[in-house]
Amino acid sequence: MNTNGKVRIYDLSRELNLDNRDILTVCNQLNISVKSHSSTITEAEAAQIRSAAEKYNGSNGNSSSHKQNSLAHHPSSQVKKPTVQPPVKNNKSSKFVVSSLPNLRSGLIPTCASSLPPNRQRQRQTAP
Repeated sequence: MNTNGKVRIYDLSRELNLDNRDILTVCNQLNISVKSHSSTITEAEAAQIRSAAEKYNGSNGNSSSHKQNSLAHHPSSQVKKPTVQPPVKNNKSSKFVVSSLPNLRSGLIPTCASSLPPNRQRQRQTAP
């Protein structure tokens, strides 16, 4: 709860062990104007939501099983553990061969003063 007696939807959902969208659904059923999980409501509205959420929670089953079911319906939202592969030791691939890279500088920058335009040659000759 904030210092001014307001409660955020996500705090209420954490308190009731429900998803944010479930709390938003209950708010819409009770005609409480909220836009997202970060909306704030008064303590009186939070009390209404708590009592309605108990009924909502009872009609939909246990809250933990509801969260597990929602994960089962959305396989992309399930957290997958990354597989750790042991490092492969290969002595030949550990060294980089720099000489096989193309020489990118060869065509981009003139290498001698004679290949510079005439005005640049004068500037270079007069500069100490």
